[in-house]
Amino acid sequence: MLSLIQDLQEKKNSIYEFKKIALRVLEYLPNVLSDFKESNGYRIHSSNIAGTTKYLRPINQRLFVYSTDDFQIKFQKFEMLLDKMKIKTETWHESDKQIIDSIMKVKKHTNVKMTSLFLHFQR
Repeated sequence: MLSLIQDLQEKKNSIYEFKKIALRVLEYLPNVLSDFKESNGYRIHSSNIAGTTKYLRPINQRLFVYSTDDFQIKFQKFEMLLDKMKIKTETWHESDKQIIDSIMKVKKHTNVKMTSLFLHFQR
């Protein structure tokens, strides 16, 4: 198995590869994040390593999923919504949109931000 940093730098070709790396990142986050402050629905995380504090950009609490268990549940619902997209339904509930947004928010942070986060905190 590739190290997390190597895996983050590899291109993902399927939604299932994304799921796998997203779960790895979510499992790793508690190891590097020391503290956070909340403001207006956002969390600003920090890491304190060797006396140096580094900050992450704000993360929207309504969208971002921190727990691997919650992510697994939302991802399962997301897969059902993908099937719903294939049949071109016009009935979309607000909860459907929030599931899609939260999974895509993890995807956004996983693809780019988590790679830079990992490198940032490894220095």
